[in-house]
Amino acid sequence: MASAEFVGARVEVVRSACPSLVGIVGVCVIERRGVVYIACEESGRVRGAGKGVCVFRIEVGGGKEGQGRRVFEVHGRRFLVRPGERGGKKFKGRGMLEL
Repeated sequence: MASAEFVGARVEVVRSACPSLVGIVGVCVIERRGVVYIACEESGRVRGAGKGVCVFRIEVGGGKEGQGRRVFEVHGRRFLVRPGERGGKKFKGRGMLEL
C-alpha cells in the first residue's frame, strides 16, 4: 500500500480529529499532498478530508462478486506526500498513531 494509487478506490473516513469528517464514504477522485477529495455516495458532493487528521479505510480490487477485494486501514499522517513521489519514498515502521 505504500506506493499504491488511491484515485478510483472506495474510501471511507473511519476516524478523525474532526468529527464532521467521520463517516464520509465514496470514491477518491483527487489526491494531493495533504488532502484526499472524496465524491460522496450520499450527497453526490466532493468533500476534502485532510490526511494529517484522518484514518481511512480503502477498498481496492474486486470484481462483480467481490473476489480479490482487499480492505486496508491507512493512517493519513503516514502518507503526507504527493502520490507521484510516494513510489520512491522509503517508509519506516513505527508504532500506532493516536487521533
